[in-house]
Amino acid sequence: MFKDLFIIKLGVAIRYLILGFSSYNPTGYGKILKTSNDTHDSLSGSPQPGSFAQFLLKEQLQRAAAELGFTVPTEIQKKVIPRILQDTRDIIALAQTGTGKTASFGFPILEKTPAAAKSVFGLILCPTRELCIQSAGEIEKYAKYLNHVKIVPVYGGAAIQPQIDLLSRGAQIIIATPGRILDFIRRSAADISRIAYLVLDEADSMLNLGFKEELDAILAAAPAERTTILISATMSAEVRRIAEKYMRNPLEIIAGVKNTGTALINHFFCAVQAKDKYPVLRRIIDANPELYGIIFCRTRLGTQDVADRMMKDGYSIESLHGDLSQAARELVMKKFRNKTVRLLAATDVAARGLDVHDLTHIINYDLPEEIELYNHRTGRTGRAGKTGVSFSIITGRERKRLDIIRRAIKRDIIETDAPSGTTVCAHRILHTAEKIKNISVQEDDIASFLPAVEETLAEYSREELIKRFISLECGEYLNNYLNAGDIISVKNPVYSEKYTSEHNRQKKGLRDNTQFRKIRHSSKDDTNAYKERDKNFVWITVNVGKKQGMLPPVIINLIRKSVPAAGHRIKIGKIILHTAKTELQIEKNSAAEVLTGLRKQIFGKTVISADMTKKV
Repeated sequence: MFKDLFIIKLGVAIRYLILGFSSYNPTGYGKILKTSNDTHDSLSGSPQPGSFAQFLLKEQLQRAAAELGFTVPTEIQKKVIPRILQDTRDIIALAQTGTGKTASFGFPILEKTPAAAKSVFGLILCPTRELCIQSAGEIEKYAKYLNHVKIVPVYGGAAIQPQIDLLSRGAQIIIATPGRILDFIRRSAADISRIAYLVLDEADSMLNLGFKEELDAILAAAPAERTTILISATMSAEVRRIAEKYMRNPLEIIAGVKNTGTALINHFFCAVQAKDKYPVLRRIIDANPELYGIIFCRTRLGTQDVADRMMKDGYSIESLHGDLSQAARELVMKKFRNKTVRLLAATDVAARGLDVHDLTHIINYDLPEEIELYNHRTGRTGRAGKTGVSFSIITGRERKRLDIIRRAIKRDIIETDAPSGTTVCAHRILHTAEKIKNISVQEDDIASFLPAVEETLAEYSREELIKRFISLECGEYLNNYLNAGDIISVKNPVYSEKYTSEHNRQKKGLRDNTQFRKIRHSSKDDTNAYKERDKNFVWITVNVGKKQGMLPPVIINLIRKSVPAAGHRIKIGKIILHTAKTELQIEKNSAAEVLTGLRKQIFGKTVISADMTKKV
């Protein structure tokens, strides 16, 4: 009874507390549009119009499709699958990422692969190894019951010899990146001289990544009597050139509107001074507690910088860029797909071919250089009937480029202010209220503890309990944002002295908890600045590392937990993770209390020991 009254009163009080709070709604959350399975008859019955079974694929493929949940075909599947099944005419299919394009060519090519095929029947080219691996995995599922079809993925970043060995045992379908398959062709390790189908998946991406020469060489080595299927999100001049040179009277199929993004994506932007971009990024994330998205940066240095700063500020984030090894990339993507981390900072090149479901947001921390890249970024959200959000954080002088993007995609990109501190707090409190409202109360498990809890809290009124609960759950956001000034949007790229002065006054008091970040040794000045900063820090070593599951955000939270009265004001410098230990910098005047606090903590099954170390 105590618990029920507490929850009811909490809901009422929270509603009262947030009355009058300003609203901020570029969240883009939507509901899944469920598709009925009634349209898919059993394999022995007659397929109904509009069902995936209407394509009359062989029994093994229909069985696999049913197991994978293919019921109602997507627009591109409706248009492409019948064309491939009916004739051998070349096809240009324009479709956004996430529209089911792999199935649109995968199923019909498998349908037409002869049981007695001894040579390569189909070659599917992908721009990145991630997309290559992903496509191979999907098509292998389609071919689960086709014992005569062997599918071999061929991509860079992996040992060559095992792939050559697989090809030497025979393959009917090769899925490859352009550079690696061309290398194999020149080594005579792969023979595409008798292929019947050549698929260029995400052709615009391959050209943007600089594979023009490789594509020309591969297409020239393929037989003239083949069917070429070109899949692209946009019809750029280079894609058109490839089509005109290597395709014969192709049929152009458009799934959606050419060169535009999905209608399920809401586009927003905020124009601020360059120094405010990172605080705006934090506010967007903090104002959306369920945010699961990718933060796009233009360069790998910028990507790593954003990830480092966010890690030090306690966010669950990983970075994805060209400097990572294949093993590191796979580990990052595994964490992101299973939502161990909910934020990914990435470059356009590194994110090519990523297929992650249920993304709520794409954040353009840097605008892309090309319109096609904007479409590729935003196309990763707003899938499967859900709405998504694309949010661009720009400077005033980038307005013209954003206007060009807006005209090209034929979609409105709505200007909005950065979330206010009050808005962030309101969203967090509401989110907490919703969690309480929807929680499943374990009556039997907590019954024995309630008398003691009631006795402990007996001196507090219900209103006081609500206030304390909100302070406990949302205290960090209240401390950071409630009295923080608004971030002023840049309405004009010309900054007047009056504007700058007003901006500085309103920004007074808004400071990031962690102001120190890794300074790259790109110049002598940088090195000197780094050494100067180091004078204010000491190094400590903690006896847990990667082996025990330690991560930068985890050690930061552990420090905050160990020194609850001062955790948020403690300044942390570099963090270096080792296999069985972690080294980090702590500001000198906080080192003693951090060491004392850490030594009282337990991480997993390990009793923490922390000592001062001398770092050269």
